[in-house]
Amino acid sequence: KEKMQDCIAPNLLEQLNVDDIELSEIRSKKIQKIKKLVQITENESEDDF
Repeated sequence: KEKMQDCIAPNLLEQLNVDDIELSEIRSKKIQKIKKLVQITENESEDDF
């Protein structure tokens, strides 16, 4: 039983790390989209004046 636990624990940690990496990638993509949207709206408001 102890050997089984030793095998499972590292795999769970690896899975968590993978999830963290994917989440951070998704987050950075969302931030980039928001920045682009902000730039567009700023440019439009400048054109109006």
